[in-house]
Amino acid sequence: YSEMKMVFNCHQERYFMMEQNKHLCNWIPIAIPFTTWHVSPPPFNHPLYGFFPLLAPMVLKFYDSLSFFQCPPSYILTKNKAEEVFPQLEEKNIKYCAVFY
Repeated sequence: YSEMKMVFNCHQERYFMMEQNKHLCNWIPIAIPFTTWHVSPPPFNHPLYGFFPLLAPMVLKFYDSLSFFQCPPSYILTKNKAEEVFPQLEEKNIKYCAVFY
């Protein structure tokens, strides 16, 4: 619960900064490239985290909901589109890329 509260408060702060200081703030996309559909061994030794590549789109939509959808929406990119939009990605075996703000 405390992590969700922290994210909620951070979203409120970001929104406030975007409204008050438009000349200083931009929405910057953060890309998460996925090269596998399952991570083994799972991060933090938690079995559910091993399935994050499959669950990422839903988790990021929940992340968007914590801001009451005031930030740009998260989305997914195919391998080809991800390489086009984010040329700095050097991984050649990307399955897909999740993007959030």
